[in-house]
Parts: sequence; structure tokens; C-alpha cells
Amino acid sequence: MPLSFCLQSPVNPQGEATVAMLEHIEFMRWSGEEVVLSITDIYPGGDYIPVGTIEFTHAAMRAAGKEPPTPLNVPQALWADRAVRLHGYEYEGPYAHMLGPSKRGGTWSKTKYTGRRMALMAGSWKHVALHNHDKGTLHVKSHDKIKGDIKTSEILQVSDIVDFRAEWRCFVWRGELLDVRCYLGDFRLAPDYGVIEEMIEVFTDAPCAYTLDVGVISTGETVVVEAHDFYSCGLYGFRDHHLPLMYAGWWKEFLRAPEKKLSDQWTN
Repeated sequence: MPLSFCLQSPVNPQGEATVAMLEHIEFMRWSGEEVVLSITDIYPGGDYIPVGTIEFTHAAMRAAGKEPPTPLNVPQALWADRAVRLHGYEYEGPYAHMLGPSKRGGTWSKTKYTGRRMALMAGSWKHVALHNHDKGTLHVKSHDKIKGDIKTSEILQVSDIVDFRAEWRCFVWRGELLDVRCYLGDFRLAPDYGVIEEMIEVFTDAPCAYTLDVGVISTGETVVVEAHDFYSCGLYGFRDHHLPLMYAGWWKEFLRAPEKKLSDQWTN
């Protein structure tokens, strides 16, 4: 059965992905592969694999009867296993009052992959996190929704603020690092590829296709910034021949996956 792609019109902020896929599809057809293609601003449903903006792809997910996934953010595999989330590490200094055994409040952990303390916070702890975020002393992201409003999110991913000097996007397909692209900061500050490979190995519950953003911080260490499921993410010139398979593989895996409750992320 041929692959069927629905590409959002290039006139959108995610046009790079559409242009890149057009190049790949042209080559696939030239090499004898059959590919079904639709270019539109409205997802037609069926077996089409959507490629476009977050809004476009989320509409495709809902058309397929699925809700969008929660963001990967900093994968918990890189900073907090179940024991760490429940019991935490002992720290002194700022935010020490957040420490505690409660799995819903202020359990901090730090690994060589993060370079900073991290925690998931919910309930009354959210107020503490948001207050420090407003003061510029903590970084806070929604753990519920991609680009979600942190003030209305049920769970927050919280971390210390670090000084990123350069940020790089790593493209991963079935556990293999395919390419790394600098998207912010000093391109002369190359990341530690050994550390990146370790992160990929540790991230055992990763999707089949994803991006792993890493940064070189002021100490020279390479640490994780965040990860993204492989849809609606910037390519920054990535043109590996696996690109169509990455879109197709991720989409099919997503459709097969059972719906995850947000509460599951506190116990997995």
C-alpha cells in the first residue's frame, strides 16, 4: 500500500516541512515508489499522513478520533525515574521549601543530562512555581498541552534557569541519530555527541521518530533542552532521506497508541 501524505499549503509558518517533503516525494516517485499526495489547508481524513502546522496536525488528529499528545518537554527518563519523583534528592539553597516526599509537590532531581534541577508540580505547588516564574527565578512549561497556558495547566514542568550559549536540534529515527542542526546561539559551540548518544539510549520509551533539543551551557556541558514528537517541528535544513518515513512512522504509531491519562505520568 503506497504512502499517502497530506501537505499543508506552503503559505504557512511551517512551510519548510512542506517544501522538504515535496522534494522527497519527487525523488521517491522518480525512483519508482508510488506516493499519494494531497496539498491543501484542510485535512481530508482517510489514510493521509498530515504534514503542517501544529493547528493543522491537531485538526488531523481529532479527525482521526484522537486527542493531541501531551508534550515530551524534557523526557522524564533523562531526569526522574519513579523513585526520584516520589522521594527526591536533598538540596539546600533556593526553593528548598519545595522539597518533600509528595509526588504532587516540589520533588526535585538533577542529572548530568539536565544540568539543572527539575520537577513536576501540581495542585497548590503550581502557585509557588508560577510566582517564581514571574520573578524570573524559575523556568516553567505546561506539562499538559503543547504551547499550553501555564496558568491553566494541570501539571507544570519546572526547572532552574541555566545559561544556554548554543542550542542544537537532534533528529532521531528508531534510536539512531541522523543529523544535528544549530538553531540558536553560537554555532561554533558544538555539542558533545557522546552525551547525545547516551541521552538517546536512556530515553527508552521514546517515540519512533522525534527531535531532541540540546544546548551547550556556560560550563561547557551539553544538556537537554526539550524533546518533540515528530510532527510540526522545525527542520532547520534537515533533509535526510528518512524524513518521509519519520513522518509516516510517527503518525502510524500515534494512531495505534492507547490514550494516556495525564495522571499516568505520575506513576509510570
